[in-house]
Amino acid sequence: MKTPHRPLTLTEASVADVALQYPNAVEVLDRYNLDYCCNGSMPFTEACAQRNVIAENVWDEIVNWPDAPRQMIDFSSWSLLQLIDFIRQHHHSYIRKNIPQIQGLLDTICSVHGEGNITVLAIRDDFEDLVDDLTDHIRREEEEFFPAVRSFAESRNRNRQEAEAILGMMESLVREHRAAGELVRSLRIMTDHYTPPDYACPTFRLGYKLLGEFDHELVQHIHIENNILFQRIRDLL
Repeated sequence: MKTPHRPLTLTEASVADVALQYPNAVEVLDRYNLDYCCNGSMPFTEACAQRNVIAENVWDEIVNWPDAPRQMIDFSSWSLLQLIDFIRQHHHSYIRKNIPQIQGLLDTICSVHGEGNITVLAIRDDFEDLVDDLTDHIRREEEEFFPAVRSFAESRNRNRQEAEAILGMMESLVREHRAAGELVRSLRIMTDHYTPPDYACPTFRLGYKLLGEFDHELVQHIHIENNILFQRIRDLL
C-alpha cells in the first residue's frame, strides 16, 4: 500500500489508497459503491470499471472534495497501540451499544409489516447473521488478537512463532471482514441503500436510519483495521 503522505496518481492508486489520502471524500466512494474496506487493494481504475463508472470523473470529484463539513481523523501519526485502543473504545463500543436498539426496531417492523413481505424478514435475518458474526469477531479481537499484538509490540524478545501466530489470526480476521462486507452489501440492496418505502411508519424510518449509520460505522471500522492497523502490524512483524 502506498503511503498516504505523498500525492497519488490515478493509475497507481488502490481504492484503499484513495480512502487514506482523501478521508473526507469516502462518501464519494460509498456513492459509487467502490469498496475501500474489504477489497481496498484493488486498483482504483479497475474498481471503477467493475462499477461501470468513469474513473477520471470519480477521481476529479474526490480530489476536489471539500474538507468541510465532516473532518475525518488522521491516523497517520497514531501509534499501533493507540489504534488498538481507539478501535476498542470507539468502534467496538458503538457496535455493542447500537445492536440491541436496531434488533428491537427490526422485530417491530417485522411484526407490523412482515406478513407477506419477505424482504423485511430477510433484512432482519441478515442483520442477525451480521450480529452473530460481529459478536464473535470483536470478542476474539479483544481477548486474543489485540493482547497478542500488544505483547509482541512491547516485547524485547520477539520470536518468529509469535509473529506467525499473529499473522494467522490476522488472516482469519480479514476473512471475517469480507463475510461481514457481503452481509452489508446484501442489506444495502434489500433496503435500497436504507431508503424507507413510502408507506413506512416512523419506526420503519428510524430502523432504516440506524441501519444506515451502523453500515457506515462498520465500514469505517473494517477500513481502519484492514488498511491501517493490519498494515502497521505487518510492518512490525
